[in-house]
Amino acid sequence: MIDPSAPQMVELLGMLGSTELYVGDGFAALASRSQFNVIDSISGWKVDLIIRKDRKFSVVEFERRLPAAIGGVQVWIVTPEDSILSKPEWGRPSGSERQMRATQAMYEASAVGDVRAQPVEDVAQLPFGSLGSDDLHRRS
Repeated sequence: MIDPSAPQMVELLGMLGSTELYVGDGFAALASRSQFNVIDSISGWKVDLIIRKDRKFSVVEFERRLPAAIGGVQVWIVTPEDSILSKPEWGRPSGSERQMRATQAMYEASAVGDVRAQPVEDVAQLPFGSLGSDDLHRRS
């Protein structure tokens, strides 16, 4: 998840400008608060750059990000519990059963202590609108 200003998006897209990279429309994603992706045409690696939504839950989700190293690159990722809450929102428009299965697996892992100490139910109390957490509880 990223939260760039328009000038920061210009800078980011400039840094990504390369013949080896496919870069989606970052400006459209910024305007609609959605996502775009970057694909390395040589290795096939793909990164989804998700623009932070303009709502309380997403602000808190962004503040709770965790540092991680992926392929030797230092990045920030959302917490597992925040991903559990927001993943159904991404899968709902497409009706993706795969997204729901992945979310269910993450939720079940949280029940056995593989996820950070703050319970999903505590995070779910934030005023973020309907993210599908009720769907998770019905499935579990």
